[in-house]
Amino acid sequence: IVIIELGANDALRGLKPEETEKNLLAAIKSAKEQKIEVVLAGMKAPPNYGAEYSKKFESIFSNLSKKEKVKLIPFILEGVAGESNLNQSDGIHPNERGHKMIADSLYQFLSSIL
Repeated sequence: IVIIELGANDALRGLKPEETEKNLLAAIKSAKEQKIEVVLAGMKAPPNYGAEYSKKFESIFSNLSKKEKVKLIPFILEGVAGESNLNQSDGIHPNERGHKMIADSLYQFLSSIL
């Protein structure tokens, strides 16, 4: 099993959602060609590029999950994003406690599919 997650930096830089989708699709296809089960981890865009960008960006993950028939973790940072006590001083990157929460969530998700 491989967990594929990317996009946070794409969204922070304002990369076109189509580019992020293309890159994710290439990674998914590469793993599937090697007979590796894929779990896609979703990401949300920060609000600074507007609602339309955020909606387009966030839909990438559910669309690819359906199209490529891979399991989806809707938002890898669920419960961690935006929580100051779970992130480093930059407000973006999880701290040790935030990483522990992410790991616990991943463990629960993977346990349910294994």
